[in-house]
Amino acid sequence: EQFVERVHVIGLRGTGSDMYTLDELFVPQEHTILALFQWPDAARVKLGGPYRFAANNIYAAGFAAVGLGNARGALNGFLDLAQHKVPRWGSRSLREDPLVQVAVAEADTKLASARCYLVATLREAENAGQGCGALPLDQRVKIRAAGTFALRVATEVVDRLYELAGTTSIFTGNPLERRFRDAHTVSQHLQGRIGHFETVGRHMLGLETEARFV
Repeated sequence: EQFVERVHVIGLRGTGSDMYTLDELFVPQEHTILALFQWPDAARVKLGGPYRFAANNIYAAGFAAVGLGNARGALNGFLDLAQHKVPRWGSRSLREDPLVQVAVAEADTKLASARCYLVATLREAENAGQGCGALPLDQRVKIRAAGTFALRVATEVVDRLYELAGTTSIFTGNPLERRFRDAHTVSQHLQGRIGHFETVGRHMLGLETEARFV
């Protein structure tokens, strides 16, 4: 294993996102992903459920899960902060502010809804793939839609909580400061770009669809 470069980014600094190369390592053909698509359908059906998901399906769902988990952590941190923080020139804590009350209720609902949509989509896709070696295009498109939606909702929630926390959230080391950085790092990735909805929309409208990321 040869170390090449460490990725330096504003958020998700603890993920160990390193780049590396392997020299002179022999990999038998039967251990490669290409071998999967050369097997007869009968052999594919014997594979476990997770192996019916293509890499893009896993990426879409995985990045969405990270975004939702990060946003949930931001909400939990904000709920703790709201118990005791009194804004400058104010006389009551954040939790007593009607705008804050509405915001946390909306945040919780949005995150729960996005998560339910994502999990339900994955379960539906898993069921659809039971009788074949790979997921149908309809299911792959749905996973892309659910993943992109979840990422964008999660970032929206974090942004709102970051704003409501005031200057508390800007200090390095504050949980909301890190959650904000992480949210904008994971959503800035290819998996979160809004252009994926064009792909979804074209598929729904019966137009030819670029399947590169589904």
